[in-house]
Amino acid sequence: ARASRKALLDTGSSLIYGDPFSLAAMSTRIGANPLTGEIPCSALATLKPFHFVLGGKRFTMQPEEYIFHDPATGICEVQWMPVSEYLWIMGIPFLQTYYTVYDIKDHRIGLARMRK
Repeated sequence: ARASRKALLDTGSSLIYGDPFSLAAMSTRIGANPLTGEIPCSALATLKPFHFVLGGKRFTMQPEEYIFHDPATGICEVQWMPVSEYLWIMGIPFLQTYYTVYDIKDHRIGLARMRK
């Protein structure tokens, strides 16, 4: 069983921040350098989606949503960075993938995949 962690949705965070051990494993799994986050752009076509579970629901991100490709430099890199073993911050890469509605009155957050 995987340990449960808290997660924040943060429009002010430019990356996905989370557990260093999980993110290193994710980077290694896709062939990215776990220290720099760089990955050969040639690998993009073979990458698989990643799934995050928030509030018991599964949210999927496709490679083009979790990898940044800078055409000017030809560098590709993951859009995550390790910060805390206990907290995940779902920043811009996640929030550009999922439409978010904040229901302040009923203390709820709604998420739905955006259409491309």
